[in-house]
Amino acid sequence: DKSDYGPHQWHKVVSDGDFWHTFDLKDSGSNQCDDNKDQSPIDVCVHPRGNCKETHEMRPKSGDYRMNGEFMMKQILPNKLRIVMAPRTGEEPDPPMVDFSSNGRGITDMTNIDIKIPSEHTVCGRRFDAEMQYFTYHPGRHKFVAVSFFLEASPTNLRNEHLQKMIDAFRREYNRDKKKCEEKMKMMSSAAHSFASGGTNRMLEDNSTLYEGFFQDDDWHEYATEESTINSISEEYNQSSSIQRELSMKWHPFHPDIQKTVHFWGYDGSFTEPPCTSDSV
Repeated sequence: DKSDYGPHQWHKVVSDGDFWHTFDLKDSGSNQCDDNKDQSPIDVCVHPRGNCKETHEMRPKSGDYRMNGEFMMKQILPNKLRIVMAPRTGEEPDPPMVDFSSNGRGITDMTNIDIKIPSEHTVCGRRFDAEMQYFTYHPGRHKFVAVSFFLEASPTNLRNEHLQKMIDAFRREYNRDKKKCEEKMKMMSSAAHSFASGGTNRMLEDNSTLYEGFFQDDDWHEYATEESTINSISEEYNQSSSIQRELSMKWHPFHPDIQKTVHFWGYDGSFTEPPCTSDSV
């Protein structure tokens, strides 16, 4: 993509303070976009950079996190959907984990799931409808290990019930954000009307707590509180107890409905967005 906003322009992006820099990266002080010989994504069929041995089979552990729980924060971002896993704070609860056998990385905790539409990687020139990327972080090696699954939407495919739980969770998040946006717009409209009628001070006093509630959801505790009081955001899901029950159960990222093979392409690469550093396998 050679547009003004394409990947070849990403080296101009100041990436300090982004999500990846909340971790201790080897290349923490540089942006290597458009200047990295290991730049991802690639066509894994045409340009392979290594071979995965059969002894490198992943051994995942589901962990204890629930799709509608306080430890899986859903984010609807401009270029992706993201689930951020709350970091481990003790022995329990456990985040999802992966044991990458025979490569010296051991068991690593999952940090986030990114869903990109369409897929970033290609296979022999074929681009899939979506790509779901799992990231785990090894604090000793200061590196991420990324595992990607290609998603294909087709009328002939069977319904993927386990993946549907994630879709339902993001739909709830969308409805939640939509309601907050509508409340904000209503508040702004009320403010404009009140100002025009000379009642600004009274309006601000009445709505001060609404402003405070709207702009304070940056930490995990407040996010969890909002999740627990989300009953009013979607009549559709309030009336569906089966969906609520499904989302309240532990969600296994490597459920057989998602990981349908033990065979993967493997290579040393980079982040597919700024800072594009070679901190990912």
